Amino acid sequence: MNRQPIKRSTIFLMELIIVILFFCLTGTLCIQLFVKAHLMSSRSRELTVSVNEVSSAAALVENTQDTEVLIREHYPFVEEENGNFIVYYNNKWDVCTKDEAIYSMDIRLSNENGFHTGDVTMYNVTDNTAIYQIAVRKHLAAKP
Repeated sequence: MNRQPIKRSTIFLMELIIVILFFCLTGTLCIQLFVKAHLMSSRSRELTVSVNEVSSAAALVENTQDTEVLIREHYPFVEEENGNFIVYYNNKWDVCTKDEAIYSMDIRLSNENGFHTGDVTMYNVTDNTAIYQIAVRKHLAAKP
């Protein structure tokens, strides 16, 4: 029975392979964490800007008498469809045309039973999901 001793270079090579695999697994986990953090940051920014823009439009609806005129002045590329207004935003959240749009804000206005109501919703155009929505209701004073 003739045994050959294991060479030190073979053991070193096995250790090196195990260490490389360990670092690959650790690197993969770190990359996944950074990707998830980036996605969470993007969604958070999307929600924050949506809340600010929708709240601003809701304030226009709630605090003015001639809402339609003020919306046209405040949003230069606003489109009107059946008495409702649509404002489009690009990926940098600048007001833009429909062709460049990533997001859209839908402003629906109505007057019923002495109340001026508005429903303001921000949508993601690519997957047509609502990001944020506010309903506004204002009592119209009777004219003497």
